Amino acid sequence: MIEEKEKDLNAPVYKKLLNKKNCSFYTNIDKLELFFKLHKCIAPLIRRRYQQKSENTSTRNFKVTPKRMGPKPKLDSIDEFLLTLLKLRLGLLTKDLCDRFNISEGLCTKIFHSWLRGMAEYFKNLIFMPDLGSILATSPKRYDKFKNLVGIIDCSEIFIETPKDLELQSVTWSDYKHHNTLKFLICVAPNSAITFISKAYTGRISDKKITVNSGFLDLLPQYSTLMADKGFNLYDECAARALYFCVPPGKRGASQMTPAEVKKTGDIAKVRILVEQVIRRLKTFRTI
Repeated sequence: MIEEKEKDLNAPVYKKLLNKKNCSFYTNIDKLELFFKLHKCIAPLIRRRYQQKSENTSTRNFKVTPKRMGPKPKLDSIDEFLLTLLKLRLGLLTKDLCDRFNISEGLCTKIFHSWLRGMAEYFKNLIFMPDLGSILATSPKRYDKFKNLVGIIDCSEIFIETPKDLELQSVTWSDYKHHNTLKFLICVAPNSAITFISKAYTGRISDKKITVNSGFLDLLPQYSTLMADKGFNLYDECAARALYFCVPPGKRGASQMTPAEVKKTGDIAKVRILVEQVIRRLKTFRTI
């Protein structure tokens, strides 16, 4: 009986948790077959994996033995993948994951960071700027008012720990969030697909500067429409690239807006909220 319990403890965790019914709950992947296919594609990208040297070889043969030598991993590759998805899907704490997989907190952190980098390298190819025809063919009817709308942009910020360096404290301080942050630009197509995510910049940088420095405008097809909030003053930059820039109208010194401007503001606000919804989905662990 004791030996059977020890075998159960040492058994792969994915066999205990995953089946066709609860695969979506634990991993946010609908089908179990897709879970194994993704693991097969991402596993070769994990750089921290070492292979154990064969016991029969007393000296290393470079044609037979692996290039990277080391001790046998405590977890199977597929369990490491499951650990990463549990962290992303359910937001489990590191201590909870350590108890589930019977590993140390340091190893759990290394596994998560390694697989996160591997997943980012694999899935980055899914974020691309389609041609204008593909975007227009998949746009909902509510976007028909905005001719050749290629995307809606906005900047979002994530909190970071306060840096010890005073200069870094200054450049990462965000007056909008009243916290030290990193800021990134995101573009969403009318069909809700993410078509661009910039690198992270310090929180003090302006939205316009991120848009220009990231090279995003150079990716847009000519004679298309780009929608943004009032904080993006990109009229000159868009005009130089043959782009139409669509933002809500402001009062521009007048006491109040005209009825036409009020209607245009409402029309833009109804569709521009899409980018806010997508950013919210990015920032929540539970994506369902």
